[in-house]
Amino acid sequence: KPVLMLVGLLITSKVAFAAADAAGPLKLQQRGVPKETLALLGVATTPISLLLPAAIARHTRGARALESFMAAVPLRLLLSAGASVLLLSLPAHAPPPIMAAGNTAAPNTANGGASD
Repeated sequence: KPVLMLVGLLITSKVAFAAADAAGPLKLQQRGVPKETLALLGVATTPISLLLPAAIARHTRGARALESFMAAVPLRLLLSAGASVLLLSLPAHAPPPIMAAGNTAAPNTANGGASD
């Protein structure tokens, strides 16, 4: 029975967070955050991902291991909802002025920027 409960919790929690986990980076890119910055954030959070399990190991073992997981799910739901609201409140990224004017040609830099 505990194994079935764990499987049910893991599947339902992944479904609940899938939209926020997948749409977050896409919305950030849409709002003007470069892919390089998102990649740098991923690298910066790697030490946390490696050290956090060791830090919470004493709370996640034994007969009451699922209780800490079940307590963390509502917190993560709140954080995901807050992050979604924050992403939706960010201003839309305006295109560069050259593109906005309809001029899609790259500037001529072959002769030092002088016009023909």
